[in-house]
Amino acid sequence: MEENEFKALVTIQQYEQLLGVLSRYGNLHKTVQINYYYDTADLMLYQTGNTLRARQKDGKLLLQHKHGKQISENLVTSMEYEQPIAELPRRIFAKSFPNPYGEDAVFSLIGCLVTVRADFSILNAIVSLDENYYLGASDYELEIETQDAESVENVLRIIGSNLVFSAVGKYKRFISAYIETQDNVL
Repeated sequence: MEENEFKALVTIQQYEQLLGVLSRYGNLHKTVQINYYYDTADLMLYQTGNTLRARQKDGKLLLQHKHGKQISENLVTSMEYEQPIAELPRRIFAKSFPNPYGEDAVFSLIGCLVTVRADFSILNAIVSLDENYYLGASDYELEIETQDAESVENVLRIIGSNLVFSAVGKYKRFISAYIETQDNVL
């Protein structure tokens, strides 16, 4: 399936302000999701702009592979493959999902990112306000999932925001922290 997202990192003050504004568009209900990230020792997926994760949410696990990322008009567009899985694996073999990496590739669990998410429906978009926690770091993010850039502009106008688009998604931020922790190992 194709996914189109606008992403913006926000400060804690912007997060709280947006939470107040967005609460007008539905009941405030936060959910917790955990992204367990997989890659090779040389971070092949990260190097090629792809993400392989197991997402735990609402008592379910999904294996998700995001690839083919393109950026235009403040939208990140990517293809996402997902399938339910019964348990969290330590390693994922490439032959277990459609991919361009070859049958012999093996991806190991390298860590996780916990997101506390509040979702709202505005126009024809899903607006998510996220608190993210990973490897001793935390950040806040607004995501708008929609079909086109015009819808993003309409949502931003409705919520009264002039946020700056960021192509740096959760996996990239996780990997930056991961590399830093690897550099600090004695």
